[in-house]
Amino acid sequence: EGQRGHLLLPRRLRELGGPVGRLPYGAVECHVLNLSGFVDQWLAYQTLWDARAADVAAAVGDDPQKWHEIIVEASVARAALDSAAAVAEFGPISVRYNKVQSQVELKYDSWQKELQTRFAAVLAERIRE
Repeated sequence: EGQRGHLLLPRRLRELGGPVGRLPYGAVECHVLNLSGFVDQWLAYQTLWDARAADVAAAVGDDPQKWHEIIVEASVARAALDSAAAVAEFGPISVRYNKVQSQVELKYDSWQKELQTRFAAVLAERIRE
């Protein structure tokens, strides 16, 4: 029983059945689902590496209003990353994400700079017209 003692509680809970047996598993499942959602949010930033600013510029074209919207959206998204928190906790699970956050922030900064440069070129062309 010494080495297998850690299996005793789960087996006893299953034997009890009903809500007493389901509560611990439900709590663990809740933490895992929350963690999964958190990971999905960070994986969404992968598009920053997959997409190219040139493709965005081609899609937006020379419409200053669309450019303004893209620049504002990028700025709002970047500001959402500015957080003092570096650890997310999901019950007993702790995720330290400061390194990933730093890399995503750098990529956003690079994207913003490139998009602003392209926007400036569009505006300069409009002024010349």
